[in-house]
Amino acid sequence: MDVQPIRITVPRYTLTDYPNIYRRQHWGDCPVPYQLTPDKTDVIENRNKFVEDYGIIKNRDCIPQYALRLANLDWMTHFRVKKDRRSNIHDHMEFYESDNHFIVVLSPYARALREGDYEMALEQGYEPYLMMYNDNAVTLIKSVPKRG
Repeated sequence: MDVQPIRITVPRYTLTDYPNIYRRQHWGDCPVPYQLTPDKTDVIENRNKFVEDYGIIKNRDCIPQYALRLANLDWMTHFRVKKDRRSNIHDHMEFYESDNHFIVVLSPYARALREGDYEMALEQGYEPYLMMYNDNAVTLIKSVPKRG
């Protein structure tokens, strides 16, 4: 008798070391089929490292207005609505919180970026980080200090 591997579908957040951080968030809630003994992928390992590197305590639906301004999200909105130049750099936006900072993570698909978008994000203070979405996306992070 030929035995087939048992496959189940689980949300991605369950594969991380920090399920409470990635639960209720686009990437984390996306279901993924895997065998009962899954190998950790680079993205899973990178997400675990991100929590540790930045001291993440929770994910957020949004961050305060002053932090949004300091994260230069108005710059991205400008490109998103300008008809002659659409940018997808804001794609897969995530917000997190540490004890002293709000962290914005962008993971746009590299093929969707227009010429100069990546460089402009760097000029706005975003820093490249390990792949946190998938093989076809780049990850950029900006940390904004909390008031206080």
